[in-house]
Amino acid sequence: DQANKMSDMNKPKPFSQIEAELASAAEKHFRTQSYESCFTTLNKLLEQRKDDPCVLHNRAVAKYHLSNLTQTDDFRRTLQQILDQYKEPTYGVLEKAYILYNKALILVRLHQHKQSIVILENLNDLDGALGARLSIQVSFLLIGLYLSTFETEKAKSLLTCVENKLFDGGLQAADKDHKGNDEPTSEGVLCGHSSDFNKARIHQFRSWLYLLNKMVKPCKRELKGLATFPGYTTSAVYIKANLEYVRQCYKKAMKVLASAPKTPVLTEAGECLPSFHYNNLGCIHHKIGKHALAAFYFRKALEENDSALNDFPPQDKATPLSGRPLAVIGANCRHVLLYNLGLQQLYLGRPTAAFDCLLETVQVYHSNPRLWLRLAESCIATHCVHEKECIKQQHWKSQTVQVVVGQGSYQKTILIPTQTSPPGSYGASSQSAAMPTPSLGFAAICLNNALFLLQLPSNTAETDQFAKGTSESSGSPSVGVSALPSPPIKGEELFLLRSSVLVCSAYVALGLGDNVKALSYAQELLSSPNLPPGALKFLGSLYAAEACIHLDRLQEASSHLLPDQIVDISINTPVPATSELQADTQILPAVTNYGGFPSNLQTGKAITLLNLASLCCTKKDLERARKCLYQAVALFGSEIPSQAVLLSAYIELQSGSLPAALQIIKRHQPIPLHKVGERKRGRK
Repeated sequence: DQANKMSDMNKPKPFSQIEAELASAAEKHFRTQSYESCFTTLNKLLEQRKDDPCVLHNRAVAKYHLSNLTQTDDFRRTLQQILDQYKEPTYGVLEKAYILYNKALILVRLHQHKQSIVILENLNDLDGALGARLSIQVSFLLIGLYLSTFETEKAKSLLTCVENKLFDGGLQAADKDHKGNDEPTSEGVLCGHSSDFNKARIHQFRSWLYLLNKMVKPCKRELKGLATFPGYTTSAVYIKANLEYVRQCYKKAMKVLASAPKTPVLTEAGECLPSFHYNNLGCIHHKIGKHALAAFYFRKALEENDSALNDFPPQDKATPLSGRPLAVIGANCRHVLLYNLGLQQLYLGRPTAAFDCLLETVQVYHSNPRLWLRLAESCIATHCVHEKECIKQQHWKSQTVQVVVGQGSYQKTILIPTQTSPPGSYGASSQSAAMPTPSLGFAAICLNNALFLLQLPSNTAETDQFAKGTSESSGSPSVGVSALPSPPIKGEELFLLRSSVLVCSAYVALGLGDNVKALSYAQELLSSPNLPPGALKFLGSLYAAEACIHLDRLQEASSHLLPDQIVDISINTPVPATSELQADTQILPAVTNYGGFPSNLQTGKAITLLNLASLCCTKKDLERARKCLYQAVALFGSEIPSQAVLLSAYIELQSGSLPAALQIIKRHQPIPLHKVGERKRGRK
């Protein structure tokens, strides 16, 4: 679409002969791109028709083109002033529609999609009063916005209406008459574009629509139709590569991307092709588990993005939209690339670098609950890394002994404390927790934001439908929660995301010493009837038990530590519902384990038994604690954690057996030697 159309000045009210000649001359100069002559002519016309909104608008458009579309701030201000003084009874609807259309175009470039959609939907409701040319332009722009915001149902409905409006027999019937030429037909002349241009746009939109809905065969069919039109090769290649990516055929996707043209660096639509190319390669390598290589490609995409923008003058803080062409204003994809790079840093075990990337991204996409969760996860991971570094810096004698002091009968063995720092000590300073630092305090704020964006309905029935992603009134999939630049979150994915936020909130609350909140988050998670067995339920039970122990609610804590109820600790992820998806690789992404999460079900049960043994020690039930500890040690195998050794030594000390406790510490073996001998004789 060509931006900033001039409105027809012959319709609002009759012109005098001189005014009509000036208007005709101005329109002629504009169509021949003689903007300086057009601007001069419109100034003369404005002297004849002072304060005429129609003339003022056309004069603003000519002035904007005269500046090579660089004075966007001045143009936006002028449009708003004209709209404020516009009187609809005096001037027709069409003249105001052109002003609103130009305003919407600028909002699209600024990625303010919601505001532009509101304007364009109001214009689309005036279809009969707009005329064929402006009506089709409004529809095409609105369809593109619907697809950009993942509103596929609205895009499908409007696309069908446009297709029926342009081609009586539909697009498929019109394609049979397509011979590869670009000669204007009656429909094309009426709409301001050739018939082939309209066909290509519809093919492009339909392939995009089918791609978002993961409909592989219809998408392939539309891509074949799009490939017959010159000038759409780049779009067809990138959509085809994305289609192979959705099908999980990553090698084919890379092969298709290799054939994509990389010039020009910055297109007229404001797209940096080299940046798109490297970003897509990064996404593919992320899917196949090569996160270091994915991070490399995302950095290359950032370099290409910055390099393309550095060719233009820097932005002025007073007038941030001026000095650069309109197409360049919305070409900056830095925050999307930083989002992708931040995720790779989390996978690679670099939480501080991930925090820096995600913090800059959240300033733009602050309504994305998943982004707030990732930012909180980077804070939690930084906390875990800091805890490990504190242990390394202590230079302790062993994994269980901090230091041995004294000699002879005065020799003392000082054990390592189970908690190296008080709750919430890391990152705590005189500054407020609201300050963006990778601390547990800031993680709590991020998680609160995520929970606010993922609020559930108060009605139980509505909550169940919300988790399933359906609407009672329509029975169709709900729109879900917006998560730009990603697709909306809905259905099972929405429920699992909220559950993940609750688990992280419970962990952070425990780390900050707020046991009441931690128990509340864990109980809210465990009370959900739709929560399947898995990692979230396993962690929720552990955090609830720990909070109950701190609150001296020991009986309630024991109800959360039942090893027999642990049947699965895997991470639940939604599976695509379409049967058309295929995969040419089964490589799973490797995730950095920051906090020692169990690698299998057996280890998970062992951790639960170890926590249950600690609870029994708190209740002074040493025999049951010893039994649970021995069961846990048998499940741990050769890799016995230091917590088990320390707990075994504590049990022996409480039983009055000091030599056995010292023997356990020296040998780093939770079971004393005489107990091992008894167990061997029992087997015989």
